Amino acid sequence: MNADQTYINLVNNILEYGVKKTDRTGTGTISLPFQQMRFDLTDNKIPLLTTKKMFTKGIIHEILWYLMSSANSKYLQDRGVSIWNEWSTPEGHLNKVYGFQWRKWECYDWIDHVVEVPIKTGGVNEPFQPPKAEWETWDEPTSDKWIGGVLYNNKGKAYTIVRKVPNQKKNSHYLIQFHDTRSTIVASLPNIRRGQVRDPYAITVFNQGCIGVYAEKHPYRTAAYNLWYNMMRRCYDPSLPEYQLYGGVGIFVDQSWRCFSNFLRDIHDVVYFTSWKDAPSRFDLDKDYFGATCYSKDTCIFLPKKYNQVLPKLDGSKIVAVNKHTNQKFEFTVQRWFARQHGIKHSQAISTALLQSPTSSTKDWAFEKIQPKEGFLFRQRFFVDQVAEAIHKLRTNPTDRRIIISAWNVAEISKMRLPPCHAMFQFWSDGQGGLSCHLYQRSCDVGLGVPFNIVQYAILTHMFAHVTGHTAKEFVWTGGDVHIYNNHIDAIKEQTTRVPYASPTLILNSNVKEIDDFKYEDFQIVGYQHHPVIKMEVSV
Repeated sequence: MNADQTYINLVNNILEYGVKKTDRTGTGTISLPFQQMRFDLTDNKIPLLTTKKMFTKGIIHEILWYLMSSANSKYLQDRGVSIWNEWSTPEGHLNKVYGFQWRKWECYDWIDHVVEVPIKTGGVNEPFQPPKAEWETWDEPTSDKWIGGVLYNNKGKAYTIVRKVPNQKKNSHYLIQFHDTRSTIVASLPNIRRGQVRDPYAITVFNQGCIGVYAEKHPYRTAAYNLWYNMMRRCYDPSLPEYQLYGGVGIFVDQSWRCFSNFLRDIHDVVYFTSWKDAPSRFDLDKDYFGATCYSKDTCIFLPKKYNQVLPKLDGSKIVAVNKHTNQKFEFTVQRWFARQHGIKHSQAISTALLQSPTSSTKDWAFEKIQPKEGFLFRQRFFVDQVAEAIHKLRTNPTDRRIIISAWNVAEISKMRLPPCHAMFQFWSDGQGGLSCHLYQRSCDVGLGVPFNIVQYAILTHMFAHVTGHTAKEFVWTGGDVHIYNNHIDAIKEQTTRVPYASPTLILNSNVKEIDDFKYEDFQIVGYQHHPVIKMEVSV
């Protein structure tokens, strides 16, 4: 059956048999429980509705955003995709929604798990180029002689007068912006004339980085600034003793993070950010976990100090221990912890045994040291990358019945700006190269959200099939509370009167081999013929 007709059947079913309900937004809905739709994905088909024009740019970018594990919608905003704006803070923060749970599900029993993690060497080690400031592009004509002027304060710091600020006081006030840090303040004309204006974010130790504009106020802003400031100092201030262990040996800060406002935004995406925010003194911002030489949002993790103190001493290998009496097998990377957990009086006994030979033993234990494969390190497990695990299973054990990715992290629900609607999806391989996907969506806005979701997860199925040697076969959608908002009814009835066109197909770039390598340009939708757009208001 055509994808549009499957969708229209669902709509008609709700309109005929649905019950009226109140809802969180106050809009009101017509609702049915536990509905299902099935879509054929063979021959590269995708269930992209043709009875109204769909926002394909937003659909693809949102998929890529999920896979980036971001908790911030700025990636979407920068590309003209505003679908998350209603739930975001002004700076784009959403907390640990969708992609964060897919790729960075935080563990709380991390000491007992060892995994291989890839060495990450990313980042840009070039002179920092701050974004253009407002005064650099200011072209509004004005008759005020002060606007646009470049002056200096008593400390020789240059600033530009951007515009006049209306006020009821005797003296005129102006918004000024400092050249070095891009920070802005409002100053009175007498203070400007006397040079008595101070840059609140001037960095006196070194001339690196900038502050940037960041509107939100946070209880952890001071802690974040201290973290950023010390990170920058040890990488760029030769007068600091720690510089010899960091900047002096090539450790650097990613170009984006040399701007404090970028750093303040991006640390939301770092694993254990919430734990650090609640107890900054107990965590370090660490790049050694991934064996990186750069501080960036992709190479850092907030590590408990007690683990970070021993991490630099590790060589990336793991130790397998077998108890001679019980034959139980354990894996670990930190000898001190293993000794403490298992009653070994002196952890040095493990080192002594391993120094004698790669496989040696003590009275009660047999030890073996195992090196990781090239480009990887063994580390204690701090978080779960569900996407990576699903791909690994599809490549090595495709008939596994546990290939599931969940966004429904019960412990984090109350902290999310919007709890996940599409909560869990499961892959099913027929063992002969065919791959199907089943999505469970707890809350289903049939007018706006569902058309987006069904094509997104169909595309995801094609992507997972593409990188694991499968062919996409079927996508199954199951909805929990399946509803049409009252203010969508007229528009959705109009949509059901339109005659569907043939479903389009999806072509993926054949050169892409890994899920993280997909870019927007790697997606080509072929044969998409559609009716005009139908506008519906989002209920928040």
